[in-house]
Amino acid sequence: MKNEELFLFDKALEMLRQSVKNQEKKIRWMKVFFDLKIIVMVIIPMVMGVQAVGQEKILSQLYDLSKDRSLEPQYYHMDVEIITRASDGSRAKVETYSTHLIGKPANLTSGKADNWTCSRFTIKIDENPEVTIPSIEGWSYNFNRGVGIDEYGQVLGIPHAKFESLIDSQGKKLDALAAYQVYNQFVQFHAYVDHFAAANQDGGKSIQDLKGIGDKIVFDDYSEDLPLTVGLVIQDGSIYRPGMEMLEFKGLSVIDSKSCVLLGVDGGEGSYSMIMEVMPNTNAITVGGTRYFGDIYVDLESMWLKKAEIIVVDVTETSIGGNVVANTTIESRVKITTAENISMTK
Repeated sequence: MKNEELFLFDKALEMLRQSVKNQEKKIRWMKVFFDLKIIVMVIIPMVMGVQAVGQEKILSQLYDLSKDRSLEPQYYHMDVEIITRASDGSRAKVETYSTHLIGKPANLTSGKADNWTCSRFTIKIDENPEVTIPSIEGWSYNFNRGVGIDEYGQVLGIPHAKFESLIDSQGKKLDALAAYQVYNQFVQFHAYVDHFAAANQDGGKSIQDLKGIGDKIVFDDYSEDLPLTVGLVIQDGSIYRPGMEMLEFKGLSVIDSKSCVLLGVDGGEGSYSMIMEVMPNTNAITVGGTRYFGDIYVDLESMWLKKAEIIVVDVTETSIGGNVVANTTIESRVKITTAENISMTK
């Protein structure tokens, strides 16, 4: 074969090889394209469909929130920061009340009450040193779930006498308003833990009426006036008129590795009138509107409150002898958390 013919033959052979390579690349790219098409058209919709079915199942699932609570001891820490604002919106006063409580639940069928012990109670006002309330620390009391006002006119059955003539760890007697705030920490605690977060065994509307995400209830007793009288601290004739209290099943969450139901709390528009003796034969009358709202988390296994974060807003007017002496806006930030199986005393 002549040189020219050999050259042409080699050239044709090289072109054939290149053509085969190009066809192989084209086939590979076609296969990749086909695989991507399968993923886009079949696999992704299939996965999304499975996810949608799973989400729909979760969203439509029904839950039993009427179950009995665990009888295991419960450990709680509640912080309440109270910010009093001046007329220009600046902070006029900041108070922080910290309460540590240990609960020993009772079997409801036994007719006995839960027993609670306050292991530590502290108050800090502005930049002043933190003080404790020795007569409150170590105090134990029984609490009957489901009690609104007991036979002595005490809200939630919290005994009034314990909060008269309170003295802090520096030997200073608390004024009437500060003593009321100490009392109110226990009322708030049990309102969130045992009113909003617990099933009503007497048949009234409560958490057990929430079955799935999106359910809402309005409590039956929201229109009932409650006495605010607290022994010698708050005078007779003081009342609190609740707003339309609502509870909403908002979703599910995980707190400290515990599956929880997330509930939205809305206290509606409440109002109150408080009469306090500021000096012998002289009373200060405070009237105001109030609203609280926030979230509480209930452990689906133990059915005890796991966490709560609530905001309370009060707008008040105080008068003495018919003369207005103060107009204030008060914002309270309530946070309740749990601590497992530890002593909360320092």
